[in-house]
Amino acid sequence: MITMMKRSFADAMGFQWPKELACIVNGRKVTWDEIRQMRRDRQARHLATVLRIDGPVRRAAFVWTFFVPGVIYGGWHLYLRTVTDSWWIRASNGIALEIMRTFPCGLLPIPENFYRWKQAFAGAFPRPGKFSRQGMLAGWIECYREGSAPLHFDSAYWSAPAQRRIA
Repeated sequence: MITMMKRSFADAMGFQWPKELACIVNGRKVTWDEIRQMRRDRQARHLATVLRIDGPVRRAAFVWTFFVPGVIYGGWHLYLRTVTDSWWIRASNGIALEIMRTFPCGLLPIPENFYRWKQAFAGAFPRPGKFSRQGMLAGWIECYREGSAPLHFDSAYWSAPAQRRIA
């Protein structure tokens, strides 16, 4: 059983404690410096747990291409989206070529074909929605933690799209 007397109770009862004394727990005097040190240690343990990077984690993701009409943001875009994050993928990004290799869409996976590949992807995997011309496919990526950029995009994680039946 733990017995504890806080400083506020001792002050209310008229006890004269030194200023550095915070409380008495099981007959042991605890100072404010000890309490602050315990808090610092607890914070350090918590930060070490939060910031520890154990290794890559598989996350559910969408490859999404869409066309935006207009001058400022107009053109074809490619996003890699998870539940909490999304990344705009450029041709210079290394993962763009991995995505192109996974879904060739009849084009060589080189940066020069990236714009045409986005159009071909939207045609191969169409998705109705807000944008009239868009394509989307669900699968898996590897990244270290929430908010970090995707590390790896592997075709083994992506299920093959269902074949359409033509009646």
